[in-house]
Amino acid sequence: MGWLAYLDTIIWAALFVTFLIIEISTFNLITIWFSGSAFVNVFLTLIKVDATDTMADGEVFKQSLISPVWQVVIFLVLAIAGFVLFYPRIKKWQNKGKVETNVDAMAGKNGVVIKQIEEHTTGQIKVDGQIWTAVSDNNRVIPEGAEITVLSVSGVKAVVQIKTGQED
Repeated sequence: MGWLAYLDTIIWAALFVTFLIIEISTFNLITIWFSGSAFVNVFLTLIKVDATDTMADGEVFKQSLISPVWQVVIFLVLAIAGFVLFYPRIKKWQNKGKVETNVDAMAGKNGVVIKQIEEHTTGQIKVDGQIWTAVSDNNRVIPEGAEITVLSVSGVKAVVQIKTGQED
């Protein structure tokens, strides 16, 4: 019987290595939970008990203490629990200290029109001391000196609207 007694352990070890290789090549923190779960099952399947084969003249062989069905259940529960509990925290930690660029930080900022924004054409605005090319969100004229709010940035142009209370 030899190595066949350890077939389940070999399968879990192969899954562990496969998931680990996928994680190392992608580093997306998805398959690491499956890898860790398979690693736990490698050790769980090493726990063997003697069993008697009633079909083969009462031959005694080694069998895993945990059935294959429970091995799969343990694998899925650990993988899903690891993902649900740790993935958001790790992603948050990875993004900590991420500096927003000017474009990311522009939405919601207020500024002043320094060159009138015409219908269907661009004008210029000043936001936090920087001059940007801008277009109106509704293709309306926004006069010079009007206070605006940046809605978004599309390419190199800020999409703006006149601040509430200043509309003609």
